[in-house]
Amino acid sequence: MKVVVFGASGGVGNHVVQQALEKGYAVRGVYRSSSTPRLEPNLEVAYVSDVFDRQALAEVIAGADAVISCLGSRRKNPKNPWSRVTSPSDLMERFSRSLIEAMKALTMPKRLTIVSAAGVGTSAPLVHPVLRFVFDHSTLRLEYEDLTRMEDQVERSNLDWTIVRPVTLTTGQLTNKVKTCSYYGLTDSISRADVASFLLRCLEEPSSSTSRTPMICTK
Repeated sequence: MKVVVFGASGGVGNHVVQQALEKGYAVRGVYRSSSTPRLEPNLEVAYVSDVFDRQALAEVIAGADAVISCLGSRRKNPKNPWSRVTSPSDLMERFSRSLIEAMKALTMPKRLTIVSAAGVGTSAPLVHPVLRFVFDHSTLRLEYEDLTRMEDQVERSNLDWTIVRPVTLTTGQLTNKVKTCSYYGLTDSISRADVASFLLRCLEEPSSSTSRTPMICTK
């Protein structure tokens, strides 16, 4: 299987690339221009200067069997939910629109797995009130609004898609103890390595056999 990974230089994306290579996949990692990934067998490095450029995206995904997007907004201080967002306020909305159009124009791929966040869309009522307050009254609100618009576009597409909504991310180790959770509590978390493992699992299991918008945490 050949997989294209957007956001390959990010915390989750880097784990996706490494785990996919370990599984024997051919991987085309899409990196920021400032990144210098280590070259490895079966890893093809690609750079896209404009993630809103449909033609550029089409060229990157051509010939692949599936696409995994770990792209996400950035804040000046990632650990501070009130920190200024440095990415465009419509980053995920515009990227997903261009990506969907590019995927529809090609014979392959049609399989898309994309990272969102717990608390977006139908998972919004499943969040602890304190977390909900933070999401609604910090700059995270802008990110969540953007992710909501992204999810709407993906759900309306005719692609074979899965939207993954992880709870609070950590830098912990791979545990392989991921579960779909029905509530996002104050202490719930999941490592980026485990999110990556789940994203790859979504490619290996038919989307019809599992939730298409799972909210995930560690057991």
